Amino acid sequence: NGIGSNSLTSNAHNIIIVNAAITDSVAGGDSLNLTLNADSDNSGAGSVDINASINLGGGTFVSEGVNFDNLGGSISAGSMAFTHTGNVIISNTSGVNFGASTIGGALNVSTSSGNITDSGTVTVTGDASFTTSQSGASRRCTALFGSPRRPAMAVSRSPSASSRALQSS
Repeated sequence: NGIGSNSLTSNAHNIIIVNAAITDSVAGGDSLNLTLNADSDNSGAGSVDINASINLGGGTFVSEGVNFDNLGGSISAGSMAFTHTGNVIISNTSGVNFGASTIGGALNVSTSSGNITDSGTVTVTGDASFTTSQSGASRRCTALFGSPRRPAMAVSRSPSASSRALQSS
């Protein structure tokens, strides 16, 4: 809308389902920071299900709850952060830059274009899988680790993608 950076927070006791597009993409520095908290009552229930596109114009995307998936819609954000006790499935994105995240289950990331990177520590208790399909895309996650054990990590790429870099410490 051309007025700068804004924030939107949605809190629910059990589930958040996004079935319509959320967009803030006016040229000129406009951005939206979006927080989806599907377990606001801290009951251990509540998942986030994205079924429509989210374009935050460079803003941050934060998701909290049990499970997360965006199989039904793409997410375009400057960074993404997750606090989930279950599994997180990220797909249909043009790249992922993880902010500080804690994932109690498995992490499965698949991008159609762009890189998979991290700007904060990402803790994954379960297994982690990273797939990029764009030529030249990389997976460079330097702060990814598992707790209490190092998870199994699978890295794949399409035959035309030129980079296979995944760094974990």
